[in-house]
Amino acid sequence: MPDTLTAALCWYAAGASVVRTATDGTKRPAGEWKQYQHTRATPAQIHAWFAGGHPGLGIICGAVSGGIELLEFEGRAVDDGLVQEFQEIAENSGLGGIWHRLMQGYVEETPSGGLHLLYRVTEGQVHGNTKLARRPATQAELADNPADKIKVLVETRGEGGFVITAPSHGPVHPTGKPWIACVGSPATLPELTADERDALWTVARTLDRIPAPPSPAAMPAARTPGSGQRDDGPSPGDDYEQRTDWAEILAGWTLVYQQGGTRYWRRPGKTTGISATTGRNDDRDRLYVFTTSTAFQPETPYTKFAAYCLLHHGGDYRQAAGALAGQGYGARRDTPAVQQGETVPPPAEVGGGEGAEPLRRLHVAPMSSVMPKRVRWLWRDRIPLGELSLIVGRGGIGKSTLLAEFGAWITRGTMKGEYLGEPRDVLYVVNEDSLEYTVVPRLIAAGADLSRIHRVRVQIGDDWSRLMLPRDCELVKTEVQQRDAAAIFFDPLSSNLTAKKNDQDEMRSALERVRLMAEEAGIAAVGLAHTRKALSTNLLDAIMGSVELGNVTRSVMGAMRDQDDEEIVVLSQEKNNLGRMDLEPYRYRIVGHALDNPDDPLQPITTSRIEWDGKGGPTVSDMLAEGIQTVSRSDVNEAAQWLKQYLMMNPGTQRQRVEIEAMKVGYKPYTLKRAAKKIHVVSELSGFPCVAHWSLPAP
Repeated sequence: MPDTLTAALCWYAAGASVVRTATDGTKRPAGEWKQYQHTRATPAQIHAWFAGGHPGLGIICGAVSGGIELLEFEGRAVDDGLVQEFQEIAENSGLGGIWHRLMQGYVEETPSGGLHLLYRVTEGQVHGNTKLARRPATQAELADNPADKIKVLVETRGEGGFVITAPSHGPVHPTGKPWIACVGSPATLPELTADERDALWTVARTLDRIPAPPSPAAMPAARTPGSGQRDDGPSPGDDYEQRTDWAEILAGWTLVYQQGGTRYWRRPGKTTGISATTGRNDDRDRLYVFTTSTAFQPETPYTKFAAYCLLHHGGDYRQAAGALAGQGYGARRDTPAVQQGETVPPPAEVGGGEGAEPLRRLHVAPMSSVMPKRVRWLWRDRIPLGELSLIVGRGGIGKSTLLAEFGAWITRGTMKGEYLGEPRDVLYVVNEDSLEYTVVPRLIAAGADLSRIHRVRVQIGDDWSRLMLPRDCELVKTEVQQRDAAAIFFDPLSSNLTAKKNDQDEMRSALERVRLMAEEAGIAAVGLAHTRKALSTNLLDAIMGSVELGNVTRSVMGAMRDQDDEEIVVLSQEKNNLGRMDLEPYRYRIVGHALDNPDDPLQPITTSRIEWDGKGGPTVSDMLAEGIQTVSRSDVNEAAQWLKQYLMMNPGTQRQRVEIEAMKVGYKPYTLKRAAKKIHVVSELSGFPCVAHWSLPAP
């Protein structure tokens, strides 16, 4: 049983104010505790609380504990890869040393899989409890608790704040799981200056996923009489936003780092850290400033026009719009400017001239004018023609091998659907695998007609480029019509999409254009998509990248290993807007296959193919709902490979250190435990209190 008394005394020795935690799963302090925000309990009191094995231990942060503060990554943040993203931003902004000092001091894993990073603040005050990053709840989370619409990702515990610490266990948490000390002890708490702490908090704030509220940036640009602006064209402010880059607006600022569509900026006068971001909002490309040392109001989103207005016209929008109009921004009438005292004609009188843009009108038609059409299926009831479909799953379960199988069916005319008995061509967009070593051997093993499968890429002059969607949709449509193809495969689809992942409007628009391309060309567009390591109870919520991938796609098939037989992969229909959802899942296994090697008959070419194992059994949704897919074999194998390499370089490492290093690259303790068992890790105890050290077995 974990020794909470010894741990409590260790915290007391480190200067912390110790309290008991309730044992009803509420994660609150037990009994009266407010006095311990100002006065520490005595060793005698601590003995009285914990000598009987009380399972819940906590401390009070702030001045009473010598400036202790907590930075917490919630379990959902760890699952979404935000710890790795935080580290990447910190390292690229000159804060890597501070971050690593924090990770090497004292770190705990919470029952939900989150991380507690405790430290002491010097040369400044401990702040109050602060939520640094949040996101909207997913549909699955809202189904569990409709009232909890906002989920915290990263937060702190500061002055007077209470935090549960290791080795609390049992009834302290609703799950019964413990808090685990992964690195260090209360005696090894790192020290951060207030400035260093603030810099890390700024990095955490960049992880916020809450859509930006309306701001001064959203105000319409005034149209100035006499400016010659057209009422039906873009305003000077809108035109300025489209034609101006943030680098021009933020003259003197330093672009520190770019990740996807998000750019991280540092204000003039600073040499490390982050001061602002652009490109992270879903609705518009906004500036989000985190410092109080600029003209911008902190934590307020600014569009490009609002930033220009503030910096050059003191926030006067009308004056800013007039100045931009004078510089040539915004649409103009083809008629002379309106003079003072004249009446501006209504839009209907302005439009219609030569070169004028067509008027925007509402068109209403009865449904009786629409002729119904039947859905045409590439694979009956599963993959529709004229639509975008996805195959979703983790790595290592044969998604690309499935595409080879489908390619063989299509090119041989054996796919049960619209083209059964009619071999058709396939366009194949390969983004990750080697054609010679991987893709073509798989196609041959599946029995595909290689003369009907065509690799797709873009030529620009003498150079080759990756297909870019939606930019190249018209090129694809033309090629499909020339070759009479039935399908186009994207492996994976995310590699060809140019829309920013965190811009839902931009991503939805891009995917809708891909759907339109498929509809106009009459083909099935089939893309592969990966899932995060931590799956939710809804496969669509677990798709890596934008949530719009699951929202826009009409048909989604999920692939997941059967936990009862890990050689078997279940392929089931998880979304089907145009067809049935009561389809039996398919079952398959990936088997090795040897091909003749014309260059060396004694060395065959090895590849893989699909071997079908019938239909029936639970669907992917069933397995997710029942929680039977806890740790996949591929995850354990991947973790085992990482662990073996790590211990070869770092023999005799403290187990807690190995666990925290593993968590930094995405492996949770229970996955690491199975990996350690797989490669027969040797665990030796030493020191007082005893600490486990891991090494590889002797050869």
